[in-house]
Amino acid sequence: MEYEAVRRAPKGKDNKKKVSEGRAVQPIDGTLDRLEANSIENRPEIIELHDLSLQMQSLLYTEIARYLKPFDQNKIVPYTLHDTEVSIMVDISSSMTKLSKMKQMGAMVLATGISSILSSFGIRIYHYAFADRESIWKLTDSNHHNPQEDLIRLVDSLREGNRPGSCPLDAAITSHNEWALRQNNQEIQVAPNHLTIIISDFISAQVLDDDRDWSAENIGRYILISLNTEFNQELLELKKVPKELYENGLIPKFTPGNNISSLCIDPKELCSGFASTDTSKIPKILQEIIKKIITKTDQKHPVKQKSTSLAICAPVQDKAMFWANLTQSHEIKTKLSENEERTKTDFFVQIKPTSNFALAALNIIEKTILLQEPKNIETDNKWLQRQATGDNRIPFVGISRDVATTALTHSFVPNRAAGKEPSPSSGQLWIPGLRRFIQSGFTYPNLFLKKSRRNQKAYSITFVIDNTQRIFSPLNISHSVTTIASLINSVTLIPDGDEIVVDVIAASDGKANLLIHNIQVRLLSDWMLISDILRTADKIAGTESGLGIGIASALQLTSRRSGVGFGRRIIAFTDSIVTSENEVSTLRQTLLDCDASQIDVLGVGLGISPIQLPLLLPIALYAPNPVDLGNSIAVALGVSGVGSCGSIIARQLFSVVDEERLQNLKTLLCGKPEICPLLAKNIKERELSLDFFEQFGNTDLLYMKGTAQDASDNPLEEPYHDGAFEGFQVLVVCLYLGANEKDKQNLFKQNIFDNQCGAVLKRKGFNYKFVCSYGEGLIEITHKENDRCKYTQLWLFSSEGYGELPKEAGDKDTNKIVPFLEAAADFWRNGGGLFLFCDNHPYNFEANYLLANHFNFSHGGRSGVSAVRLGCNYRGLKQIQVSPTEAATKGSFNPILKLDAPGPAKQRSTLRPGLIHFSEGNTISFAVDEKDQPLTTAEQLWPFTPFAWTSENVDPPRPFILFFDPKIPSDSEAMYCSETCKGAKTSHGPIVLHGGFTSAFSEFGQDQTGMGRLVVSISCWLTRFEERVYASKIKSAPLLTTSPALTKQYSTKTFTGWRPKPVGGRPRHSILVLDGSGSMGGDPYSKLIVASNQYISTQSKAGGIISVVSFSGSARIIYERQNRQLGPNEGYDGDGTNFNVALQTAIPVAQRNPPQYECRILFFTDGCGTDATAECNQLASMGVRIDVVGFGSLDQSSLSKLVRCGGKVSIGQTMAEVAKIFEQIAATDDENQTK
Repeated sequence: MEYEAVRRAPKGKDNKKKVSEGRAVQPIDGTLDRLEANSIENRPEIIELHDLSLQMQSLLYTEIARYLKPFDQNKIVPYTLHDTEVSIMVDISSSMTKLSKMKQMGAMVLATGISSILSSFGIRIYHYAFADRESIWKLTDSNHHNPQEDLIRLVDSLREGNRPGSCPLDAAITSHNEWALRQNNQEIQVAPNHLTIIISDFISAQVLDDDRDWSAENIGRYILISLNTEFNQELLELKKVPKELYENGLIPKFTPGNNISSLCIDPKELCSGFASTDTSKIPKILQEIIKKIITKTDQKHPVKQKSTSLAICAPVQDKAMFWANLTQSHEIKTKLSENEERTKTDFFVQIKPTSNFALAALNIIEKTILLQEPKNIETDNKWLQRQATGDNRIPFVGISRDVATTALTHSFVPNRAAGKEPSPSSGQLWIPGLRRFIQSGFTYPNLFLKKSRRNQKAYSITFVIDNTQRIFSPLNISHSVTTIASLINSVTLIPDGDEIVVDVIAASDGKANLLIHNIQVRLLSDWMLISDILRTADKIAGTESGLGIGIASALQLTSRRSGVGFGRRIIAFTDSIVTSENEVSTLRQTLLDCDASQIDVLGVGLGISPIQLPLLLPIALYAPNPVDLGNSIAVALGVSGVGSCGSIIARQLFSVVDEERLQNLKTLLCGKPEICPLLAKNIKERELSLDFFEQFGNTDLLYMKGTAQDASDNPLEEPYHDGAFEGFQVLVVCLYLGANEKDKQNLFKQNIFDNQCGAVLKRKGFNYKFVCSYGEGLIEITHKENDRCKYTQLWLFSSEGYGELPKEAGDKDTNKIVPFLEAAADFWRNGGGLFLFCDNHPYNFEANYLLANHFNFSHGGRSGVSAVRLGCNYRGLKQIQVSPTEAATKGSFNPILKLDAPGPAKQRSTLRPGLIHFSEGNTISFAVDEKDQPLTTAEQLWPFTPFAWTSENVDPPRPFILFFDPKIPSDSEAMYCSETCKGAKTSHGPIVLHGGFTSAFSEFGQDQTGMGRLVVSISCWLTRFEERVYASKIKSAPLLTTSPALTKQYSTKTFTGWRPKPVGGRPRHSILVLDGSGSMGGDPYSKLIVASNQYISTQSKAGGIISVVSFSGSARIIYERQNRQLGPNEGYDGDGTNFNVALQTAIPVAQRNPPQYECRILFFTDGCGTDATAECNQLASMGVRIDVVGFGSLDQSSLSKLVRCGGKVSIGQTMAEVAKIFEQIAATDDENQTK
């Protein structure tokens, strides 16, 4: 089928077949199912998959350990994996799941083995499931990283599977694209390298198209693992499929190179538990992975010297032993290789002098971790608060005893003369003994002290656990726990060791944690204490080795202890994988310091392959079988007479799978989804192909991709196809038609709408009804046709709110605003879309009334009334450009191309299609609160999302187009399908707020490919056509083009919420800009204050407010929006005259003008100043009138340059004349009523 699809497919303009085109896809969230981490690790699926992948895990772990050398070519340049992220993409198409259980299981095993090991090394793994076109599920929760949760999701994805088709090239492109998106996110740290591993059978048109070269795609580095398919040869020959396409396994065409690797493998091999490494392809796959993820530490930037301190660590306690059921949960079987059989080496021991040790001999620039001097260090007393336990079966007792008797007893020789011990019969009277005798009721026998017969063993032993998560991984935990527990307990069995003291340090990620400090060795005979040590170490384990900082911390503790014959030793447990340059350098310096201080350091290898141990510690041992721990320590401590022996040979683990177990595994792993029902439902019900959105428009323009991606101007071609929205109807309720526009009234008439915006709507397929009153709107929106409302969206153009309707209104009853707004709110609650148009204040009444009194939102975990209103007045007239980022910037709109779908549909378009820029409009409103204070933050704008910001030069920028796209609850999804909508539960529809309603009238035609296109695109967006088309496809039903009918009976009541209409215009906000320069000193300035106070008094009585700015060579605001009288000499500075700075200071005061006030400037001066044309023009653009009053013999023509918006120039020869001019201006009311 796939081959036939490729063979028949036509080629496009690029001479390529679209059927095999690779596309970046927005992954679907596959993490909606909430999983409990504690229950997942005990799931039988996880246990079995870990067991099945044991061999793969051990091989991969060993190969990684072999590559990760701590230094190279006499330099500390360790190899690392932390510079790479890995994405594992698994095919869940039908051929990979329901049609082949072996492929289904093989993909699970392969993904489990790879992700388990890589994540244990701290590599960030992202899991995905993919199938047919635009069907990719992201299984990793970016905010909560847990590989086992990802595997559970992957298991259920493969269980559900059965998707019809596979697009592995889409998966490769999407994986690389997702990593690139993470790189652009400044809030998270992303590795600089990325590797994609695709697991598939590659039965896909994207593979079978021989003209499709994957090397030419932008997919980064990737490894293709093809699971072989048993083809029907007769069918292939009948269809004349070329043998070269499948005879060596299905692999896409690519140019061989370092970025691409491909391997084919039989899925049966992956499910067998064990495969011979001589014939298996598994090692080759793992080697390819390692080559692409391991790099040398980046040396471009010098590594800063780090500082840390030794931290006290409280215990993590539990009544159950840490190792309880360890062997049952992690049963490990080993197989000796032929080399091991020949050498019969049971353990590895190395004994080298520090002076000749390669690491210590490196000549380097010091980059050690600075360890702060520990003060007042002591063990947290909770460590010694024991809990009772009834389980005394300890599996390590025999090993501990063997270590003590074979090695430690002979190595820890008596080194301090015998002291005194309590005695009941003779010696010196012992005062503490006498106290105990009295306290015991005269029964304590040991009242004397006498000299002991034996010399004592006085030693300090500090155990350092290189505490990475790897040592507690399923591969290593059994060996790590046995080795650590046995060795710590063994020191308690040393005879005459009462004066031995012990410390335990766990170190990782550059931090050393002190668990136990300076306790008597006898306390460690309590196995519960050792269990708590291991449990705590597991809890605080990190990803990066702490070997260097751990031993350095041990050195500091040990160096405090001294005395005659006092022995000091450090025993370090490590898996030998160190990838930090600082850590290696710290280890090197610490070894030298220990050698100089005569402190012995012994390294003990942990896990299945501590291969780099010989390079890290001069004296080291590794006992693969902990039973040999005693002998190996005896050799390492020089008490067996044997020198260095053996070499480290990695252990290989495996599982045995017979036919019976294989059948049981198929039942367990290939059954129905059990853990992630939401994910399984999404996979099952997702539409086969979502390219049907192309029926609505050119998807390159809808999502600004392809040919439109790099457009620098608005494309001439329209994004939405003509006729695409046939059957959809729009109700337009316009409550203002230019009554206050004077000579511009004709720009706001219905015929302008019909001929421009309306004509384009009809061309797209929309029908609309244009009405001019509440009553007409109410009739239309409540009208039923076939028990449905024929409209899917309502456009509402707001009025001034004075209780007046346009003369064109067919119903003059303004009280019908009450039922109309109630019906509009119910229409929205039923899923209808609302396009709420406002303009500069006061043309915003109905929209703001709805927002304040009728809308209750529930979004983002919040519920309630939004604070958002549209208000104020900004004179824009600029172009709004697409923003380079999603951050708010002035004069821009959001560049985002896709929104999260509100319901089950594939994706959601934005308001942007086909736009690079659009005209801002003339007088526009923007988001404010009820007190007209601008709203700019996400918190303030809730639940709305800003789409476009004004060009006003303010920070932060002010949004004037906003949208709200509420989620569709699952029980409301049926309302978008014509078959299921009857009786379906409804949910809220989308809303768009627009601060400039002239965009749908005169400005529509002036900027039809910009603002006009935006208005039409919003209309298309409000239909939620994605949800309607998706519903019609999955139900094979006609496209739903209506909304639920309004069933409520609406009554008309007297409305009392109208705004009071201003009498004689708005009250005035006067900004007095007063010249306080040196030439005004003395009597002139005093009289200026008198004239100003008279102006203030007159305007205050008229309801006005006052702001005062004084200027000379500089300027300052005396007060803002008050009415107080000025002091006798207030504002006088006696400097020069600078008009620029005066008006620059007045501009922000004018910008903060409340919209209910007319803003004016009264500018007074007695001289000539600097050119202020730019400032005056800016004030004029805001509609601020500037009157100028001069004093003395000034040139009127020079002052006329400052006048704006109908202002006048007046000159008084005396201050008495100036006072009269002030009084006249204060008493005159000639506000321009034009919007």
